[in-house]
Amino acid sequence: MKNNVMRVSDVICTGCSACMNVCPVDAVKMQYNAEGFLMPLVDDDKCIDCGECTEKCPALNTQYKNKETPKIFAVMAEDDIRMKSSSGGVFTLLAEEILDQGGLVCGAAFDDDFRLSHVVIDSKDKLEPLKNSKYAQCSVDYTYRKSSQALPVRWQE
Repeated sequence: MKNNVMRVSDVICTGCSACMNVCPVDAVKMQYNAEGFLMPLVDDDKCIDCGECTEKCPALNTQYKNKETPKIFAVMAEDDIRMKSSSGGVFTLLAEEILDQGGLVCGAAFDDDFRLSHVVIDSKDKLEPLKNSKYAQCSVDYTYRKSSQALPVRWQE
């Protein structure tokens, strides 16, 4: 079991859940630690030591692909959108455009138990809970896997 993500002791886990989403045998589950942060827990009985979790872990595979001369865009939505948003309201503008084109939008929303998790929406009337900043760790659950299944091309890299 040398290839699973929990065997790498010097990694600072971000709780992103990528390891759980790529595990082909569902051996990785996210569990709250003593400080209240979601961390991967690997079931050694299920783990097949394939290395998928370590291959997709962004903490283990940090990439810096910044360009020397990036293209920069500034966005500022109308006042009514900015009053309910951050970052100039760009999320709302982009989400509305994607939804208008028949796409899906993924974002963080609180549920009735005030648990923050990612949800995938398919219409503008479901957009409101995704707005606003949420300064808390968000449960990703199987959002990556569900999103990749909804896309015409599988999420691989």
